[in-house]
Parts: sequence; structure tokens; C-alpha cells
Amino acid sequence: MALRLYHCAKCGHKMRLASSQCGRCYSKKPFHQTIGALFLVVVCIGSVTVVAFA
Repeated sequence: MALRLYHCAKCGHKMRLASSQCGRCYSKKPFHQTIGALFLVVVCIGSVTVVAFA
């Protein structure tokens, strides 16, 4: 079963995290819904945590 976290802004279709476009209308996902953005958030939180406890 796929984890569908995001919705397409154009058609409302539920989208998977791994895909780069909507499965129904094939519109491109915005950056904040991509794996790169999720990775960036995790790195930022990790960096702040390391700096806070250093």
C-alpha cells in the first residue's frame, strides 16, 4: 500500500512522495512536495540539534 502524503494542486489527486508528477494530470510537483525538500528539512533539523548540544 502506497503512502500518499500530498495532493495535486491542479486536479486534487493524491500523490506519492517518490513520484515527480501527478499520476492523473501529469503536472509537475512543487519543490516543497519532493524528496529533496524533505531531505533538506531533516538536514536542517539535524544541524540545529548538533549546534544546540555542542
